[in-house]
This record gives sequence, C-alpha cells and structure tokens, in this order.
Amino acid sequence: MKVCVTGGSGFVAKKLCSELLSAGHNISVLTRQPQVIQYGEIKYFKADLTTDFDDLVSFLDGCDVLFHCAGEIKNKEKMRSLHVDGTKRLIDAARKIKASTGKGIHWVQLSSVGAYGPDQRDEKNSTRVVLESTLPCPVGEYEVTKKESDDAVISAGESGAYSYSIVRPSNVFGKGMPNQSIRSMVSFIKKGLFFYIGKKDAISTYVHRDDVVDCLVACGFNKGAKGHIFNISNDCPQEDFVNAIADHAKVSRPRVRLPEWFVRAVVGVIGKFISLPLNKERINALRTKTTYPTDKLEQLLGFRPKRDLTAYIGEVVQEVNSFAYTNIVISSDISGRPARKY
Repeated sequence: MKVCVTGGSGFVAKKLCSELLSAGHNISVLTRQPQVIQYGEIKYFKADLTTDFDDLVSFLDGCDVLFHCAGEIKNKEKMRSLHVDGTKRLIDAARKIKASTGKGIHWVQLSSVGAYGPDQRDEKNSTRVVLESTLPCPVGEYEVTKKESDDAVISAGESGAYSYSIVRPSNVFGKGMPNQSIRSMVSFIKKGLFFYIGKKDAISTYVHRDDVVDCLVACGFNKGAKGHIFNISNDCPQEDFVNAIADHAKVSRPRVRLPEWFVRAVVGVIGKFISLPLNKERINALRTKTTYPTDKLEQLLGFRPKRDLTAYIGEVVQEVNSFAYTNIVISSDISGRPARKY
C-alpha cells in the first residue's frame, strides 16, 4: 500500500515510519526540509502545511492511508496555523483527489486526550473516567487547536471525503522523547527531593510510544477502526510509577507526603517572589485523578497497550543517567580537571 505520513520527523512518526517500512509499505513523508530526497524506500516530499503555495495533491496522489501526525508542541503562535489551517489544506487536497479519482483515502489522525480538558468537576473525591464519548472541553492553545483539527477531519469524513480514525493518546513517553516533565521528575527522585502531594489517590496517565505506534497501525489497516475515536493510555497509581522510577534509578523510594492545601499555600506565596520548579499547573498534574480506559480499542480492534508503565519507564531513567554522566565528563574536560566516573 502507499502510505503518507505528515510530521515524519516527530517522536511518534519516526517510529511509525520505521514500522511501516518493515511491513513493506510504500511511504511518502511530508517535510519542510529544503531538499526532496529519496532515502531507501521512503520518499521525502517537500511541502509546508502552513502555506498556500505547496501542492498537497501531489503528496496524496495514490495514497491509501494517511497518518496525520504533524504537530507543534512548543510555539503557541504556530499551533493554529499548523493544527487547524494546515489540516484544512490537507483536507482540501484529499477532497480534490476523491473528486477526480473517486478514491477516498483512510485518514488516521494523531490527536491528544487534551481535547477532553482538565478535570473541572465540583466533586473531585472520586476518579474521573474519560471515555471516547466524554464531552470535549479543551483548555490551552495546543489542546483547543488539536480539537478543532479533529473536528475538521471528522466533518469532512462524515461528508464522504474519506474514511477516518482519530487516536487520542495521553502523555507519550519513551527513549528520546521531547517532553522534559518525566526527566525532571526522575531527577528530583534521584536527588531525594520528590515528595507526594495530598492523598494516595493520584493517577499517572502515560503511554509508551511503541503502543501509540501499534495503535496507529491498527487504525490504519483494520476496517473496524473506520469512523471511530480511540483513547489510548496505560494508567497506573502514581505511587507505583514513582516507586518504579526510584527502583530503576537504584535510589530510596520517596516517603514524604505533604497536605495538598499546605503545598498550594506555600507555592502561592513564595511563587510571587521567586521562580519555583513547582507551580499551580504542576501541582494539578501531580494530583490528577483522571483515567482513560482502552475498552473501546479492545472491543473493536482487539488491541490493548502492552508496554507496562512501571517497567518501560526504565528507558527514561537510563537516558537521564546517561545524560548526567555525559555532562559530568564534558564539564570536567572543559575545566581541565580529570573526569570522574560515577
């Protein structure tokens, strides 16, 4: 099959391209790089989703399955241009192909559970269970624009432009990930600075990159995925997650637990005067009691995430250890003193 991928240089899409290539598919990757090259069996197609000048019809010509993985996670000013406007340009190209050839592609959209927004319930003593049927309520430019992108894809798909599947992962982790939040947590645990906030009811909502890739592939080639949204996460109690990090790092497990009201009060006062590693948003993240069941994936596609969070977090811990060692060696070499090994 001919498969097209946007965002091919991204954390998830790079692994996806590798898997698709191994499966023998003909792959075209959309890129903003200044050259159009042929590398192995992957064709790199020069185009920019944020401009009106590139021929996206040529990119999608002959495409059977499109994996739309392009996303902007850092620059807020670019998010709408890429997520919303860029998606609409790609949709227009898919419409033109359908009109001229009668063939519709299957569109697989990499989205985010951020579309559902944070927990805004008045009663927060119980766990919030987010299903694919949960009413979206995104907060923040990334989440809002990704949700608008999903809406555009679904609307065009339901009008007959193509078939579609939407994949919404939670926090994607793995070796080489761009997100620094887990690495920061690992560093704090290694230094003995981590402490729990509030009761023992917080949930860690992460999913390994390889599980996300397997889910995307399943949605791309399983007819049962057409017309559906799928959440994917591999949740576990926060304490299990933290203990796993400590065990992989070979340090003592954190024991200190402070009242939530106390931590919020201290951060609220001191944070007015100095920058702290802990802020309101980070406290909210550490106190989340939201879970994303994958029952729909299993029922329709026979799929469940299989990379256990407590086992695979060791990849990130090892990466943090290697990075710290590299920095020690570099700093020692620059200073002219002998490098010490730890």
